[in-house]
Amino acid sequence: MKLKNIHPNTKLMTAFMLIVLSFVFDARFTFLFIIPLCGLIHLTHHSLKTWWISWSFALPYMMMLTLISGFTFQSSQPLWFSFGSFGFNSESLMYVLMRVKSIIALIFLISTIVVHTPQEDILAAYPTPSWKASIAFLITSVLVNLQTSRKQAKAIMIAQQTRGVVTQGSIINRIRSLWPLMVPLVIRNMMMNQQRQRTYLVRGYDIQMSQTLLHPCIKTKKEQMFEMLLVLLTGVILGFKVFL
Repeated sequence: MKLKNIHPNTKLMTAFMLIVLSFVFDARFTFLFIIPLCGLIHLTHHSLKTWWISWSFALPYMMMLTLISGFTFQSSQPLWFSFGSFGFNSESLMYVLMRVKSIIALIFLISTIVVHTPQEDILAAYPTPSWKASIAFLITSVLVNLQTSRKQAKAIMIAQQTRGVVTQGSIINRIRSLWPLMVPLVIRNMMMNQQRQRTYLVRGYDIQMSQTLLHPCIKTKKEQMFEMLLVLLTGVILGFKVFL
């Protein structure tokens, strides 16, 4: 099976699980490897002509985990801002990056409302999300952003009071910190799935089908089995990491 023919939901789920696992093990791995890989995987399904639309559709889900999280590990800064040999160690720089990541995240989230207009020639293969789903996704994301920013600020205050020494957070707490990031995805998915049995122009044919999260095409049995195995494998790895 060629990579281009794999269902986009399967690709996105793979990217999502990789991001979750990379945060549990090493957040630096996310920026240096996982995000570029996810981008390349996603772009295999689209032409360069519509790359900005495909990215605006997929990136809010990826950015939720990479730009709106606030994990604090061994140092006084979140690990992804403490690259060590890369030279990003100053707290002032971290404050700047916190503000930048918030702005970038909001831009991508707002893009889910702005760019998804029903243009059959460009968005033929995509269901158009309702404005209610986009607004719910945006509001929830902003709330999560505010919550994690407060956690970061609190961690910085503790680090300054203890002269840069912060105890390493437990893995269970890191995993628990992920659950608010799932809320926008659940809300958006539920609201989008209310609009079912719509006709989409897909590769020149009018096809009647149920609306899925990202793509109206029907998944194959291999893709469904792969997603099930991916979820099970991720759960087993997280279980070993937490309890052993």
